[in-house]
Amino acid sequence: MSEMQTRLDRLERQVRRLRGLVVGVGLAFGVVLALDTTTGSDALTVRSLSVVDASGTLRFGVGTDSDGEADLRLFDPDGKARFGVATDSDGGAILALYDSNVQTRFGVGTRPDGAAGLTLYDSNGERRFGMTTSSDGAAILALYDSNVQPRFGVAVAPDGMTGLTLNDLNGKLRFGVGTNADGEAGLTLYDSNEKAIWTQTSAPNP
Repeated sequence: MSEMQTRLDRLERQVRRLRGLVVGVGLAFGVVLALDTTTGSDALTVRSLSVVDASGTLRFGVGTDSDGEADLRLFDPDGKARFGVATDSDGGAILALYDSNVQTRFGVGTRPDGAAGLTLYDSNGERRFGMTTSSDGAAILALYDSNVQPRFGVAVAPDGMTGLTLNDLNGKLRFGVGTNADGEAGLTLYDSNEKAIWTQTSAPNP
């Protein structure tokens, strides 16, 4: 899911930027920091906040930027990002999990138009599983090989059509089967150039 990958990349850049801001032990605050005393409470209002442990390692960070984005990150004892969640200025939201090598392993997000997606990554940070729902009601599931080639896909369209596809090592479509809203079913085999070489269909519902 390209939109989700873009959001994950943006979150990772924010994580790296935050780590570079923390120096020494204690709390590192953003550029703007003010105490909210208008109601007589002891509330603290900040643009960004970083928390370090006893050794000065960054463990927690939260902040906003001038573009309207907000994000929160958790770091392990080695200062490596392991969890991140962010909202974009356009209304999207994403959550990401990282392994001990700071490779993205899991991502889930939503877009302003109502679409949502979930992606799983391998130890090299390559996409291997993706599942999305679109704003019009379509749903898609896809599996990828170690070269990030799509190998298997299942989809359900808003009008009730369904489809299942198998691809070869080059990501070329070789097999497809599906049904349409009228109840007709079809199966097609394709050659290495994705040209249909055999098709069989059934009659629609009476």
